[in-house]
Amino acid sequence: MLIVLKFSQLELADKLVDELRSRGLKAALLDVREGDRARRVKVVLDEVSKANEPVILIGIGGSGRTLLTMLSQVNSQAVKGLVLISVPNVIDYIDEIARFRKPTLLIWTIQDPHAPVEEAAYVQSAVRYASLKVLRGDLGESLGEAALAIGEWVNSIKPD
Repeated sequence: MLIVLKFSQLELADKLVDELRSRGLKAALLDVREGDRARRVKVVLDEVSKANEPVILIGIGGSGRTLLTMLSQVNSQAVKGLVLISVPNVIDYIDEIARFRKPTLLIWTIQDPHAPVEEAAYVQSAVRYASLKVLRGDLGESLGEAALAIGEWVNSIKPD
């Protein structure tokens, strides 16, 4: 099951879930906009624990930063992997990603001035189980391509 966090990039999160579902992937949208950090962590932890299967957590933009700040509190056995899409300042979270020790897909666009591809490339080179997919257009135009990359990646990672 794919869980897309909805904190920022609201319209993109909705559209990404639709794109993932149209490709036959089981995807859910988790709204984490309300409350403080502790409440957002609780919402994610509750959703992960309710799943009857390992989940892959997906964060777009600021939602990715929110996800990375709570990663150490998530039951790593319940989470199969992580997808980060154009997360600003991702390089600041390299230690969290490395400690997570699960497959991580980084999807970046070359046209996002807030999330430079060079940062994602550095994370990918420094974390052995991270892979990077660079999209040519802006994210809004490339959601179909992002969903396709996620589907291919999900099928390529080995079950725990």
